[in-house]
Amino acid sequence: MGTSVRSSPSIVVREQRGTNNSKWLSLVLRKGIDAIEFAFDVYDFKGDGNVDAFYAGDLIRACNLNPTLKTINEVGGQSEKGKKMLSKAEVYPMYKACKDSKDQGGFHDFVEILKLYDK
Repeated sequence: MGTSVRSSPSIVVREQRGTNNSKWLSLVLRKGIDAIEFAFDVYDFKGDGNVDAFYAGDLIRACNLNPTLKTINEVGGQSEKGKKMLSKAEVYPMYKACKDSKDQGGFHDFVEILKLYDK
């Protein structure tokens, strides 16, 4: 009966991050870029390489971010269809601004919403 000694997963992750930060960072960035490209293709209804700015919030939410309506309007989203069209190059800075924004809903907001239905 032998015992095996295994390192915890968190130590392995720290070791991976410490040895090659640029590879880890590029992988994270690549996943974000892939998510934007996929979501952009989904919301490009005409296939001309442009997305209506009305769908900017939906596009960013499809990339696993939760921006508020205020944040979406600040970064260039529109409240009416057909006012502005966005190219893929314009979506990247919008995504970064939403990702860096601290004005995102969190766990406590979710609990407050559930309290409405708990009556």
